[in-house]
Amino acid sequence: MAASRLAGRREAWEPRFAIHVNTNRFVSAVLRQSEVHVRNTTYKIPAAHFHAPEVNPHAFHATLFVFDARRGFVQDTPVLGPRDLNAETEGVLQAYDRALSLCSALPDPDRHRARVLGELGAVNRRLGRYAQAVACFERALEMTAAHGRLGELQIRGELGVVYRHMGRLDDAKRVFEGQYTQAAMLGSDREMCRAVGNLGMVSYQLYLQTGDARLLESAIAYQTERIERARLLKLEIWECIGLARMSLLHTANGRPKDAIDAASKSLDIIVKGQDSTAIAISRFFYGWALLADKRREEALR
Repeated sequence: MAASRLAGRREAWEPRFAIHVNTNRFVSAVLRQSEVHVRNTTYKIPAAHFHAPEVNPHAFHATLFVFDARRGFVQDTPVLGPRDLNAETEGVLQAYDRALSLCSALPDPDRHRARVLGELGAVNRRLGRYAQAVACFERALEMTAAHGRLGELQIRGELGVVYRHMGRLDDAKRVFEGQYTQAAMLGSDREMCRAVGNLGMVSYQLYLQTGDARLLESAIAYQTERIERARLLKLEIWECIGLARMSLLHTANGRPKDAIDAASKSLDIIVKGQDSTAIAISRFFYGWALLADKRREEALR
């Protein structure tokens, strides 16, 4: 709440407030400038300007915002991103570091340590800290006997994803193949579904590097299995992801109509949900498929 002075001899105060309303519009923000601030300092953010703070995840951080309409005022305040989310990223890494330090005092410490390392690696992966994630997953895999075979499968899957994001495609393919084989031996349909989908993507990426058509054929076969398994498991998000990826493969294979069909099915599935990120990704794949078919205006919409 802020106030502004009215004209005249006497002072009166008119309350002002900003309104946040979800417009359901997807936008792209571009960084224009950055500034470094230290503890116990103040700074101003102009009206109608976007800003995003970045803080060391191991630091304790708090910011007090004062809304002063006298410096500039916009009735409908634009805000990027979903509201009212309970994100506690800053404390997550600290909590896992603390958990690691406690493992040695527990019975069967390697089992607990491997579990914590797996969770810590997953957090680092989501934060884009790939080197740290690999270190965590590889350490966890050294304790395979301690945390059980199903736990190993999940960690292998995470490690393969990080390898793929880092461009270590041969390493990723090796890990995913091992994950798929072991999942089949254990009868874990869920992990087989995850592994085969990732095998499809890494095969596609290797095809892009080498131009080997056999890799593209393998990628299509893997992704087809991913979609079928996701349907049997009733995992709609995974099916949606598989269909979106399949649209890329059909485009690469010179089948734009099939690509559009797959991307459209993916969007039809996900649009029923509330995950704005998943909807945006599906829209991107659908637009990309339309663009590949030279339907530019439809793609832009």
